[in-house]
Amino acid sequence: MKEHIDIKLVSKRDIQQREKIFRLRYYIFSQVYKHHSPPGMNHGLQLFSNQIDDISYLFLASINDNPVGTLRVTPFSCLESTDNFILKDHKVPAHYLTDNCALFSFFCILPEYHHTSVSYCLLQTVLTHARDKNIQRIFIEAHEEMVPYYQHYQFSPCSDWIKPEGYEQPVIAMTIQVQSLINLEG
Repeated sequence: MKEHIDIKLVSKRDIQQREKIFRLRYYIFSQVYKHHSPPGMNHGLQLFSNQIDDISYLFLASINDNPVGTLRVTPFSCLESTDNFILKDHKVPAHYLTDNCALFSFFCILPEYHHTSVSYCLLQTVLTHARDKNIQRIFIEAHEEMVPYYQHYQFSPCSDWIKPEGYEQPVIAMTIQVQSLINLEG
């Protein structure tokens, strides 16, 4: 049977779908990528949902009605300066910053779907939405092992490696212009 990939922009009022997103984040970060967390960190479900979700666009990727990926897009204009870790921690050069930037966060794909059409479809859908909302540039924070994955989708580093307080491993900011990603090659 052929798998059907469905990508949805989840409404703030759709509590059931939002719960699926938060549980998928929880599973991926607390079980699959737990080595990125400080020792002894409490991986309670509340860690994987916060007030930023209420000002962001939340996307859910499903295959045959089973959640397999999610991505949060938050326009810089909606973030308080203390919540924008790209600007606060990474010291991104000014030439990368345009009027309409956004932050990708909680980009979670179950490992068995990395480098598959799920990642491609989720990114295509999200980037088309970003373009339609006049977002010009996207930023994401990456651990070293994820850099090749994001580079595969044309993201490029735009900061030095840093290790913010509370992080177990160093991270780097990466960016891409939205228009250049609309025509992604899978």
